[in-house]
Amino acid sequence: MEGPKVNSAFLKAFKKIACSVIIEHNASNKSSKPSQIIEYDSFKVKKILNLKSPFIYLTSQEKQRLLEKSTYIEYNLAQQDVLIKDSEDSYPCALVLEGELVVIDKKSQVSEILTNGDSFGFDACLFSMVDYSVITASQHSVVMKINRETLQSILIPDKQFTVMVGSNLLNKQRIFSPIETFRNYVADCVESGEINTKKILKAYKAIDSSLHPGRKSENLDTTAWKYAVQRLPENLCSTFVYFISTALPDMYDNPNIIIDVKTSARLRQIYCLLTGKNFIIMRELVSDINDLLANLCIHIIESKKLRAKLRAPSTLAKMLETKDISGLPLTSEEKSGLIKIWGDKVVEHIKNIMVHHEDYKISIFIPSCHLKLSPIEMWTERLWKGCLEALDMEISVVEAIDLGLIVDFMQGSTRSILNAVSPYLFQNARRITEWFERSGITLQTTDLHDSRDKLIAMSYYYFKQFPKEAEIRAQMDRESGIVTIEETHNTGVRVIIINISKLSQVTKAFNPKSKYHLLVYIGFTFGKQSYDLVKNINLLLGKSLVSYTVVGKAGGLIGYRNDILVATCFYDEVSKNVIRANPAGISQSLLQKETDAIVRIGPMLTVSGTILQNKKMLLYYRHIEGCIGLEMEGAYIALCIKHSIEAEIIREDVTTRFIYYVSDLPLSPDSTLASEDDNVNWNEGVKSINGIIRYVLGLINRNVVEDINSEIQVKLKALCKSQDRMVVIGTNTDGMSIMNHNSASKLAEDLLDAGFTVIYLVPEEGIKPFMRRISQAYINSSGFFPEAVALDLKKQTQYKDNNKLMIIDYSSQSDYINKLHCISQNAAAIESTIPFIFTDIISQTEILTNLNGSEVVSVKTHYETLKIDCPRSLLLFFRTDLDNGIINQRKLLSSNRFDYVFTRFKESNIVDIVWGAGKTSIMAYPSSDVIKYLLDIIS
Repeated sequence: MEGPKVNSAFLKAFKKIACSVIIEHNASNKSSKPSQIIEYDSFKVKKILNLKSPFIYLTSQEKQRLLEKSTYIEYNLAQQDVLIKDSEDSYPCALVLEGELVVIDKKSQVSEILTNGDSFGFDACLFSMVDYSVITASQHSVVMKINRETLQSILIPDKQFTVMVGSNLLNKQRIFSPIETFRNYVADCVESGEINTKKILKAYKAIDSSLHPGRKSENLDTTAWKYAVQRLPENLCSTFVYFISTALPDMYDNPNIIIDVKTSARLRQIYCLLTGKNFIIMRELVSDINDLLANLCIHIIESKKLRAKLRAPSTLAKMLETKDISGLPLTSEEKSGLIKIWGDKVVEHIKNIMVHHEDYKISIFIPSCHLKLSPIEMWTERLWKGCLEALDMEISVVEAIDLGLIVDFMQGSTRSILNAVSPYLFQNARRITEWFERSGITLQTTDLHDSRDKLIAMSYYYFKQFPKEAEIRAQMDRESGIVTIEETHNTGVRVIIINISKLSQVTKAFNPKSKYHLLVYIGFTFGKQSYDLVKNINLLLGKSLVSYTVVGKAGGLIGYRNDILVATCFYDEVSKNVIRANPAGISQSLLQKETDAIVRIGPMLTVSGTILQNKKMLLYYRHIEGCIGLEMEGAYIALCIKHSIEAEIIREDVTTRFIYYVSDLPLSPDSTLASEDDNVNWNEGVKSINGIIRYVLGLINRNVVEDINSEIQVKLKALCKSQDRMVVIGTNTDGMSIMNHNSASKLAEDLLDAGFTVIYLVPEEGIKPFMRRISQAYINSSGFFPEAVALDLKKQTQYKDNNKLMIIDYSSQSDYINKLHCISQNAAAIESTIPFIFTDIISQTEILTNLNGSEVVSVKTHYETLKIDCPRSLLLFFRTDLDNGIINQRKLLSSNRFDYVFTRFKESNIVDIVWGAGKTSIMAYPSSDVIKYLLDIIS
């Protein structure tokens, strides 16, 4: 589809250089078609693709796809617009094959020439917007156009082609520069002490925030306006002076001098010093101040729109006379939106807006000397005092750690965790249910996945009716080891300390890891504040910390509202760093069962503010980096944990889980965070948050339900009860050669022949005992077998029928972990020693959780942290195809993780056997000698 022609006047207006580049076409080419689709020599295109970046990073199959799916356009005149939308109403990206094109920036008027092999339009194709024009500069040009669907099919995260496209968008085209400009200006203002509202407003407008889609419209965007007003001081429309600092001066700290000012949807500490002047205390000077100023920009823009609509002289007087806004020259949606923002005070606020004109003076003062304890220090002191209250002890942190203190850290909804652990609720479940059924009350939430969710919902009305019961509940919580700390010391973050060791005496749902096992649970933090708070927790509790879990809500870049997102890593939008998480073997299927929601696992984006994001940013991280969602704290927490590990403050094998439910879809204008109040119903979020917290508490307390079907569990339990000479063999094919996998199955066969019972854990397509001569796929498809294969299969069947061999398939790494965990728990009932032989462990790109539920390891670099939750287990590592230098044999024995290590490198005929007290070597062949040695150890 052709677009409008661009004349020479347009080019001269943007850049004189364009005229010197464009060659005037003569009369002879006037008869030619200006542009047409043509067939083009694929050999020439391949040659360019093989030589020009970013296409040189594509595979041959991907290049062939481009050749087949692309369109070749011939231009026979100069001054033709090349970058135009196609028949699918989207921009293509393009590669210049012949001729010259001129690119003209619409804002700066800077131009440049594109020639053979140059590509352009990746941003237009991905973001559906473009800030420059591309025009033919020669009489004849040929361009290869790649449509959006084809481009997205080859944009695979972490692949070289995708990385190069992303690098060009970031560094050459600087697609994030408006957001960076806003942040940099705010940082400069923090240093200078003054904020120019005109400059900050100009910087904000350039962002084109996805949360404020109606910014450019003449109509009021009351949805975004409401979002902003709820996060600004309630006296917003009658205040002119804002004084921002990090602490309230002692001279003002008097209730006779200051008056608290509320913000309904953001925990801010704001005081009115006198009419028209507010004092605002920032929790930190990055996320908090960016958020405040961005929300203020929305208010200023929408206020100006409102004044423009009500400029008639009599409009304001009539409204004040009638005290009604129904006569205002506004749409019905705008009127209802204003009422939603200000309720019954809407007339007063509109009057104030009409005369206020947002004449703000904003000053920032950061004292150069702070000798008193900071709010975070006081908050940390109170947290430790709460720990001592829960433990009912008076000791130091160091003494507590020496006594065996174990701490799991969680962040999320404080109300949800209390509902999940409070013994009162479940001890009085019958009484609460019977009262509710008699009350005639109808629950707002109808989609309750779990009976416990319904009990929690009913209890809300129960405690409202019987407030004394709420006091009894709080007392029972305290007596059961649950300490709630309401004082936040200006951080806005509540703390709940749960003594799991003490709580386990009241309810059997908890299984403490030590005599002193605590769950430190904090409320929601905000942006960079997360780093500072978690850092202080790490410094305080040190190596007693065994896990971190963050439960919150996020915006979804794929999927639907109410989906569950599990983060594998975080892309920090500010620093552009990637910080990895260790999700501790979370089972996607189990979490899905617990929450009754779709669970998605992948990278997450951490943004600097809910408003400081736009369509370009979201689409970039969705298509280039593969992010599944975005939030504001994950990268800060993950980075703090990383720094603490590197400084040896906390253990290096801590678990870090980040789980979110999707509350909004920022790429959909009707489902942004600003629209949450209008779109989200009572059924969204409740079961997700409750289900996530129950699931995580199960992980912390080792009560994870194994992801194994009941038939396998019954057989496994029966087998472990009936057999006393058992061996468990765990195999893995990822990164493992067929030779070593053959060795694993041969090992199983020899152990069976020696009289052992074997549980063989193997991938679904892996080689099983007595099947080394033929694949499972061949067995499933073929109607006949060689005689030797038939004998092998008959032998396998005999061992299975005699309950001597049990083969358990696994479909994924998390499935492997869950089934291994279940095997070890059932094997714990056997009185004799149970050897666990690993012919390989999970590959370096996967995470292996320790089977006590508290530790995690990337096993190619940390084999030694493997544990089997079986008291009489004997751990052996058996690998015969190692590349030299991959594994440190002694490291496998450290901390008594493995008892014996059998290794043979690829170029060697020697098997090295290492154990705690020594080392020996034997010939790899005949293999019967190796098996005999292994049997001697097992026996």
